This record gives sequence, structure tokens and C-alpha cells, in this order.
Amino acid sequence: MMLKVLFFFVLSVFSFADEKVDAIIEKMRVANNNFGSEQSQVMMILHDGRGNSVERQLEVSVLEGSGKQGAKTLVEFLKPMDVKGTKFLSWNKKGELPDQWLYMPAVKKVKKISGSGQSGSFMGSEFTYEDIAGRDFSEYDSKLLSDTDDEWVIQQIPKGESGYSKMVVTYSKKYLNPIKSEYFNQRGELIKVATMSDWKQFTFNDKTAYRSQSMEMKNVQTGKSSVIQWQSREIGKKLKKNMFNSNRLNR
Repeated sequence: MMLKVLFFFVLSVFSFADEKVDAIIEKMRVANNNFGSEQSQVMMILHDGRGNSVERQLEVSVLEGSGKQGAKTLVEFLKPMDVKGTKFLSWNKKGELPDQWLYMPAVKKVKKISGSGQSGSFMGSEFTYEDIAGRDFSEYDSKLLSDTDDEWVIQQIPKGESGYSKMVVTYSKKYLNPIKSEYFNQRGELIKVATMSDWKQFTFNDKTAYRSQSMEMKNVQTGKSSVIQWQSREIGKKLKKNMFNSNRLNR
């Protein structure tokens, strides 16, 4: 138990920390928003931890959200043949779990992914559906753990349903984006570590921002890993809104 005489001091420290986290989050949000839409050609490489790997070619399209509606993300598998035509669609919603759908061409059906299903493996990779779609900062209780010359380390605890009990994320002050994320399961055990590297500066809508060109998700318990490498990226590309309609996934 905390001594009562220390209560007001501790409360003021946490209030200051919360305000500082809010300011940091807003700074990163402003640096990365107003891109409109984005389309990328991406290579996903799955490593089984025994020296074997599988490569997959994907196209990723993102439409920026506004108001309560968050970003919409469409992922389509282009190669190899066993996954070609598979599509994943996510509609992020601020303060709520995203709506997600998966189209499997082998069965020609669109499947709605439940909230609990979003913690499952995305197409056999170390990424989950939750990881691929991402979530808004507002869906976490955030706490500043450290503040150095180059980095902020922030603990993020999901407010709603999630496959994780918490994440510890290191943000770069230069890139104003995460460079490392540690993921903990519901027992509080570290299960995965994501590292973002190969940073590139982009210009859009009279502003510049950094984007990582490579991301590795390493499962520290199994030794397996999955790498996403951006081969091309067009920020600000005009995309049709009906691309992100769940009724069009089977077309």
C-alpha cells in the first residue's frame, strides 16, 4: 500500500506523464497523417527457424480515415499460386475493434473475422490480423516508461479485446514512428518482437515523413520470424473508395 502522505505527489507525477504521452502521440499523429491514400508492392518472407523460407508477393492499399472511421486496409496476395487471389480487408474504427474480412479463392467465400479471431495468425505468418491492420492510439491506455535524447518508450495496454496483454513500444524521435515493439501474451510473457528498419523519407501534401521499408516480426518462443519488405510505395496515390468494399472482395 502507498503511504497516504505520498498520494498527491504520485498522482501529480502520473498526471504529468499522461499529458506528456498525449503530446507525444499527437506529435506522431500530425507527422504521419494527411497522406490520403497509399499503395505498395510488398514481399513477405516466412522463416521457419530451421533455415527454410517461403516468399509471398502482396499488394497493400490503404485509405486514410476521418472522424470515427479509421483507416481502411486492403491486402491482396499476388504470388505464389497457392495463395494468389486471397484478399484481406480491415476497416479500423476509433474506440472499437476493426471490422475485418478474408476472401479465400479456393472456396470462393468471404469470411467475416470475429473479434477473437483477430489474434490468429495472418496467413501462417508471425503477424496476426490485429498486427496487419493496426489500431488507433485511442484504443490503448498508454504510459511513458522512458524519455531519452533519441527515443520514447511507451507501454500500451489494449482497452478492448486483444491477443496481447500489453505492448512496449520504442518510438524514434527522428522518424516519429515505432522502431521496436515488444508483445506480451495474456500471461505477461514476452512472445514476439517487431523491429522496423531501412527508413526512407517521403514527401506528400507539402510535408515530409518517414516510413520503414522493412519490418521483422520475431517469435522469441519458437524462433520463427516473418519479414515484410516494401519494394515500392506510392503515398498520395488516388484510390477508388469502392476498392475497400467487402462485397467486392470476390471480384
